[in-house]
Amino acid sequence: MQEGAAYHEPVRRFLAIILLIAGVAAIVAGLVYLTEPANLLPSFFPGYAAQVVSKDSNHGYEGIVLGAVFIIAAFVVAFTRPRRRPFS
Repeated sequence: MQEGAAYHEPVRRFLAIILLIAGVAAIVAGLVYLTEPANLLPSFFPGYAAQVVSKDSNHGYEGIVLGAVFIIAAFVVAFTRPRRRPFS
Protein backbone atom coordinates (compact mmCIF):
# COMPACT_ATOMS: atom_id res chain seq x y z
CA MET A 1 0.00 0.00 0.00
CA GLN A 2 2.88 2.41 0.60
CA GLU A 3 4.06 2.27 -3.01
CA GLY A 4 0.98 4.16 -4.20
CA ALA A 5 1.47 7.00 -1.73
CA ALA A 6 5.14 7.34 -2.63
CA TYR A 7 4.29 7.29 -6.32
CA HIS A 8 1.89 10.24 -6.04
CA GLU A 9 4.15 12.41 -3.88
CA PRO A 10 5.96 14.16 -6.81
CA VAL A 11 2.60 14.83 -8.49
CA ARG A 12 1.22 16.38 -5.31
CA ARG A 13 4.34 18.53 -4.88
CA PHE A 14 4.14 19.70 -8.51
CA LEU A 15 0.44 20.55 -8.13
CA ALA A 16 1.13 22.50 -4.93
CA ILE A 17 3.88 24.51 -6.62
CA ILE A 18 1.65 25.30 -9.62
CA LEU A 19 -1.21 26.38 -7.33
CA LEU A 20 1.14 28.56 -5.27
CA ILE A 21 2.56 30.28 -8.37
CA ALA A 22 -0.94 30.84 -9.78
CA GLY A 23 -2.11 32.24 -6.44
CA VAL A 24 0.75 34.71 -6.16
CA ALA A 25 0.25 35.78 -9.80
CA ALA A 26 -3.48 36.32 -9.22
CA ILE A 27 -2.82 38.43 -6.12
CA VAL A 28 -0.25 40.54 -7.98
CA ALA A 29 -2.68 41.03 -10.88
CA GLY A 30 -5.42 42.00 -8.41
CA LEU A 31 -3.16 44.56 -6.79
CA VAL A 32 -2.29 46.00 -10.21
CA TYR A 33 -6.01 46.34 -10.97
CA LEU A 34 -6.58 48.13 -7.66
CA THR A 35 -3.67 50.55 -7.96
CA GLU A 36 -3.57 51.45 -11.67
CA PRO A 37 -6.20 53.31 -13.69
CA ALA A 38 -7.66 51.46 -16.69
CA ASN A 39 -5.62 53.46 -19.21
CA LEU A 40 -2.34 52.49 -17.51
CA LEU A 41 -3.04 48.76 -17.26
CA PRO A 42 -0.90 46.51 -19.45
CA SER A 43 -2.68 46.00 -22.77
CA PHE A 44 -2.98 42.21 -22.26
CA PHE A 45 -5.02 42.67 -19.07
CA PRO A 46 -8.80 42.32 -19.48
CA GLY A 47 -10.40 45.68 -18.76
CA TYR A 48 -7.68 47.73 -20.46
CA ALA A 49 -9.19 50.86 -22.01
CA ALA A 50 -7.03 53.58 -23.49
CA GLN A 51 -9.53 56.40 -22.88
CA VAL A 52 -10.83 55.39 -19.43
CA VAL A 53 -9.18 56.88 -16.34
CA SER A 54 -11.17 55.05 -13.61
CA LYS A 55 -9.91 52.03 -11.70
CA ASP A 56 -11.40 48.57 -12.17
CA SER A 57 -11.76 47.51 -8.54
CA ASN A 58 -14.01 44.49 -9.19
CA HIS A 59 -11.29 42.71 -11.15
CA GLY A 60 -8.85 43.59 -8.39
CA TYR A 61 -10.94 42.12 -5.60
CA GLU A 62 -11.68 39.01 -7.65
CA GLY A 63 -7.98 38.50 -8.35
CA ILE A 64 -7.05 38.79 -4.69
CA VAL A 65 -9.80 36.39 -3.58
CA LEU A 66 -8.92 33.88 -6.31
CA GLY A 67 -5.24 34.13 -5.38
CA ALA A 68 -6.03 33.45 -1.73
CA VAL A 69 -8.11 30.41 -2.71
CA PHE A 70 -5.26 29.07 -4.86
CA ILE A 71 -2.73 29.55 -2.05
CA ILE A 72 -5.00 27.81 0.47
CA ALA A 73 -5.48 24.95 -2.00
CA ALA A 74 -1.71 24.72 -2.45
CA PHE A 75 -1.20 24.35 1.30
CA VAL A 76 -3.97 21.75 1.54
CA VAL A 77 -2.39 19.72 -1.26
CA ALA A 78 1.11 20.11 0.17
CA PHE A 79 0.44 19.40 3.83
CA THR A 80 -2.34 16.82 3.87
CA ARG A 81 -1.73 13.17 3.29
CA PRO A 82 -4.08 10.84 1.43
CA ARG A 83 -6.19 8.65 3.65
CA ARG A 84 -5.42 4.99 3.85
CA ARG A 85 -7.89 2.78 2.09
CA PRO A 86 -9.19 -0.25 3.91
CA PHE A 87 -8.15 -3.61 2.57
CA SER A 88 -10.43 -4.70 -0.21
